[in-house]
Amino acid sequence: MPELPEVETIARDLNQFLRGKVVQNVNVLHTKPLSNCNESEFIQFCQQEKFKNITRAGKYLFFEFESEKKMILHLRMTGKFQFFSPYDPEVNFEKHQRLLFLLKNQEALAFHDVRIFGTVSIYYPHTNILEYKKIGPEPFSSELNPAILKEQAKNRKVPIKNLLLDQKFIAGIGNIYACEILHAIGIHPAKPSSSLNLEEWQKVLTKTREILKEAIRARGTTINDYRGLAEKKGSYQKHLKVYNQENQSCPTCKTTKIIRIKQAQRSTFFCPACQPE
Repeated sequence: MPELPEVETIARDLNQFLRGKVVQNVNVLHTKPLSNCNESEFIQFCQQEKFKNITRAGKYLFFEFESEKKMILHLRMTGKFQFFSPYDPEVNFEKHQRLLFLLKNQEALAFHDVRIFGTVSIYYPHTNILEYKKIGPEPFSSELNPAILKEQAKNRKVPIKNLLLDQKFIAGIGNIYACEILHAIGIHPAKPSSSLNLEEWQKVLTKTREILKEAIRARGTTINDYRGLAEKKGSYQKHLKVYNQENQSCPTCKTTKIIRIKQAQRSTFFCPACQPE
């Protein structure tokens, strides 16, 4: 599933291609992604709307139109976008396209999702956006600090790895970056969240921001499905130290092999020497 750096990359790509462009029509090729409307409502919502801005909050993409309507999309496992200029239905159509936004000047934006887990919600101006309730503070927010994290975790006995994946705790962190963050600060992924002291929470926040910024600069991590808007792959996978590196020598201590364990049905990768229990 794309995490914060991948979704941020896609938002920036979408802005480059879409800002100021008008939706003439929408082809709904599969209705499953539509989470709070039906096909006709979605088409009516989008027609003749001009894209104003595309931003990210957590792992969500926020499409804002000039009319102040908002469309919010979550890519889930295999969602991605393709931009066509010009769009030729005989050449550019693919069977896994789920939504097709037909723009002026013979351009188009396709939402492509093999497993159809992605979701789209629509909101008219001055309505409550439910997605905001599902995400916590952004890791780069100036309001987020180690004391807040320590306070929020003081009664949480869950492993620190699991808490980092909780989108209401810090928005945007997924499995890849949680493993990398914990390795960078030398904390075992099973350590109870409530046991971290203020200094350790400072390290968590510092390395979270540092690693996510580096991954954004690298356009994210491409291991399987993730691609940017123009089918560009990310390159941060070249910098991963533990994620997906089972049985490889740890690049930090150079003496111990990376191991994999299961936590909350997710694979966790870490170095038992650099991250002692």
